Amino acid sequence: MFEEDLTLFFEKDELADEIVIRKSGEIIVGMIENDYVDIDSISGSNPVLVCATSDLYGLRRGDIIEHGSIAYVFIKDEPDGTGVSRAILEQ
Repeated sequence: MFEEDLTLFFEKDELADEIVIRKSGEIIVGMIENDYVDIDSISGSNPVLVCATSDLYGLRRGDIIEHGSIAYVFIKDEPDGTGVSRAILEQ
């Protein structure tokens, strides 16, 4: 596995935000991307959390994470093999 110091990417004062895992109260740092999607006249948002893979350890489908006043349901994580994951969310 690729080992790199990713702390600069996930500093809340720079690019990232604080995300709260509701069941534990743990605060992780990551970036929420909520792109607008329009496929075959069906449109909506596609929320994704980008964070350190290790921060998602213990999360299960259906767990709630919060970014500010918005709650998201954790669906699954997609690790990229570099220590970073995309967590697929639903709002």
